[in-house]
Amino acid sequence: MTAISAGHRLDRAITPSRAAWAWLAIACLASLAALSTLRISPVAWQDEVQILDYGRTLLPGSDPNCSMSWADEDRPGVGVSYLSCVASEIAFRLAGSDIAGPRLLTLVGAIAASGALMAYLRAMSMAPWIALAVSTMFLCDPMFAQSYRGARFDGWCMAAMLGACWAIRSGTRATPTGLGWLAVAGTLVAIGGLIWVSAIILVPLVALE
Repeated sequence: MTAISAGHRLDRAITPSRAAWAWLAIACLASLAALSTLRISPVAWQDEVQILDYGRTLLPGSDPNCSMSWADEDRPGVGVSYLSCVASEIAFRLAGSDIAGPRLLTLVGAIAASGALMAYLRAMSMAPWIALAVSTMFLCDPMFAQSYRGARFDGWCMAAMLGACWAIRSGTRATPTGLGWLAVAGTLVAIGGLIWVSAIILVPLVALE
């Protein structure tokens, strides 16, 4: 009974608007912590170098005769999930060949994923304080933090997939058929797959919705 009473008190104290502001504050604090060591932690990670290399060979102005990922067809390899590679290389060039460019981009993706998770949980009628706690734990999870701090694009990928879940849940509740929302969800799933292959992890969740 004590736990139930505490839950009711949290429901009254943490309104949806307060939860949204609290999430924004937490996201800003997490961003500041990441930005303070953006260039030095990690010093270098094989994943980010390979992603950059994929993007380098896809964009104009690159030497196509050298690549970390060489295909059997005597040319640089091209992955299915090429959007992240191209975005990473563009960010790298815009930052003046500084790894901080891609890492900043993936940090934004992680925040987008956390926000999408919170929106999805709220669409499931979950209490604001629970949605806030889960989305915060997701953003600060050590494995996830290692991913986006090392310029991997799992955050953007998960943002798209969780956004698809939110679209299905919100749209079908708002309209009887929700076909337009299903089209939005399908587009987000396709984009998620083109961002990175880890989209497949969340395909069962989208299917369940």
